[in-house]
Amino acid sequence: MRLLSRLVVGVLGFALLVSGALGWRAMQVQRERDRRVAELRAQLPKLRAAESLSATDACHLAEAYYLEQKHALVTSCRDATVEPTNPGVMKFVGLRYAYHWDDAILGGAHVPTLCLAKGPEGWSVAGESYQLADCHFAAPTGAGAPEAQVAQAQRARMEAMYAAVKEALAKPDSSKDVCDGLTPTRAVEVLDADLLEVGTGAGARDQRSIRFGDLLYSTCFPKPGQQPLMPCGVGHREPIAYVVAFDDIQEVAPVETKPGAFEGGLYTASVKLVDVRQHEVLCQRGVTYTLPSEVLTTRSKGLREAYSEGVRQELHKTVSALTQGQLTVAF
Repeated sequence: MRLLSRLVVGVLGFALLVSGALGWRAMQVQRERDRRVAELRAQLPKLRAAESLSATDACHLAEAYYLEQKHALVTSCRDATVEPTNPGVMKFVGLRYAYHWDDAILGGAHVPTLCLAKGPEGWSVAGESYQLADCHFAAPTGAGAPEAQVAQAQRARMEAMYAAVKEALAKPDSSKDVCDGLTPTRAVEVLDADLLEVGTGAGARDQRSIRFGDLLYSTCFPKPGQQPLMPCGVGHREPIAYVVAFDDIQEVAPVETKPGAFEGGLYTASVKLVDVRQHEVLCQRGVTYTLPSEVLTTRSKGLREAYSEGVRQELHKTVSALTQGQLTVAF
């Protein structure tokens, strides 16, 4: 019994010791935060008015923003770098900050990539780079937020891309079945050509089991009464250079008619590579996929799943042959 009592007393004493240490550390963090805020307030007018910002100046500007406007508990600078992306716009990395007491006390931190912009009132933090096209936007000239400017420019680029593809597909077919001299890039999108005619509305297209491009298209052109889940053109930080368009699509999805037998399982299309800048189809070739009849006896997947996987594999092979593997195409 005495041993148990001593053990309980020891545990309680240790808990009080740890609690006291954490409390002392929390007060220390708060005092350091107050001191740092006062220092940065004194520096802020000079930082805002500077012609350009060094990495250290940029970090101090970011510290002031996160301490005063974002209510961070601690901030610090480590390995800070700045990279000009446009006149009056910089991409900055190097600020470390913590919002929560456990991170502030134990040393955890977030390290964002930020965009800094010089507007009518001087330099300020515009936001994080993933929200602002990797900091590729024009410096603000008025009260408009950079987020709105970036969103407007992105929408304009996407609308122009869709218009260019539609114009290209309306021209006579290309006689080339291989594209030469392509510029390697990841700025490639994939879509069904008929998406540009009917959008995401109801119709024969919605009855197909395999479709491409709907998610991206619906962010820019949602159905009436619907709000897009993401900003227009999300994921494309630079203009799309090429579009792989599947045109003249015919599909008969497979339907199991009896155990061991099915009907359908046919997909045909014309695969066309569109140069968005030139508004031209550079090359094209046909593709046909037929679901093997033995799939029901050998399958480890469902009938529709096996069909979808087969179509995608055939399309990938066709795109690779069409572009000679020069483009990175994800679908």
